[in-house]
Amino acid sequence: MRLQRNPALLALLLTMWLRPMAAAAEVTYDEQIHFYAVQGVTPEQIQQSLSAKRRAVTGDDNDAITKWQAHWHYKDDGGAKDGRCRITRVDIDYRATITMPQWVNAQSASEQTQQMWRRFFDALMRHELNHVRLGRIATQAMHKKLLELPPASDCAELKRQVNATAKAFIDKTNQVSDRYDATTQHGVKEGAQFPN
Repeated sequence: MRLQRNPALLALLLTMWLRPMAAAAEVTYDEQIHFYAVQGVTPEQIQQSLSAKRRAVTGDDNDAITKWQAHWHYKDDGGAKDGRCRITRVDIDYRATITMPQWVNAQSASEQTQQMWRRFFDALMRHELNHVRLGRIATQAMHKKLLELPPASDCAELKRQVNATAKAFIDKTNQVSDRYDATTQHGVKEGAQFPN
């Protein structure tokens, strides 16, 4: 089955595959895949189409992009016990969007060119899914860390600690993601280059 020819099915399968088997109720995941159209019959025409469209879509010279966000909300006890403020619940909404190229007239090209595209597309998708996984790992670790925060002197201080802790996780994950891109040359070293 050639999933890249059916973007809706691909998005559904990947979303199901990325969902954890037993997700904590306090962490929700929303992962989507969007596509932009490229066309051509020869590798050169396809590469020209990629080059012409990717900057408008991804904002740079990369063929795909993954963007993720984690929004956190928490409840506290209001300092009811002893004036010290404690977390009672943490909810995090994790959202990731992968934007990938979709070759819209693949059926017009040779089998060799189609195989070349499949190798590129599969490697590019694996690379972008690794970015999604980095965000997931960070979100799960952030959730655990926030729940483990000790009681604060008051609820204003607790809010400051929660926001600082969550932001530190996001900043660190963005640094790791940037290093991953630098190490792999945005997936090129993993085979995400067309023509290959």
